[in-house]
Amino acid sequence: DRDRYEAIFRRVINALDLPRGVDRSLFRLALFGALNWTRVWYRPGRREPDAIARDVVAMLRTRA
Repeated sequence: DRDRYEAIFRRVINALDLPRGVDRSLFRLALFGALNWTRVWYRPGRREPDAIARDVVAMLRTRA
C-alpha cells in the first residue's frame, strides 16, 4: 500500500512546475512530513481545512 501511495505523490510532484533545482524527492518527503503532522497541530475551529490547504499550496508554489 505504501508503494502505491508514494507512487501517486511521485506522479503528482513530477507533474508540478517547480523552480529549477528543486529536489523532487526531498519535496515529496517534506510534504509527507507536513501532512503527517497535521493530526498533531490541527485544532478544529481555528482555521478551516480548505483555508489551510490554500495557504500550504501557495507556500509550495512560491518561487524563490
